[in-house]
Amino acid sequence: MAKSKNPKSKLTPALGLRLLAAVAGLLVLAEILVHRHAYFALEAMPLFFAGFGFLAFLAIILGSRLVAKLATRPVDYYDTPEGDA
Repeated sequence: MAKSKNPKSKLTPALGLRLLAAVAGLLVLAEILVHRHAYFALEAMPLFFAGFGFLAFLAIILGSRLVAKLATRPVDYYDTPEGDA
């Protein structure tokens, strides 16, 4: 088993995940309790910005996959054909 590079660190993956879940829960609670002065009807919906952010995240990931397929060269792209070397 590999040793940690920083033995003084007490942040384990399980603790980090719990902290992340706690912060997310507090943000959801704040979203519900805090009154927003919305300009549009959609903004007044609870958790609208969370959903909008998630959809933006999905668009970025799917767009990057599309760009990767368009920009990726075949594995043997730079190989010279036999006899031309």
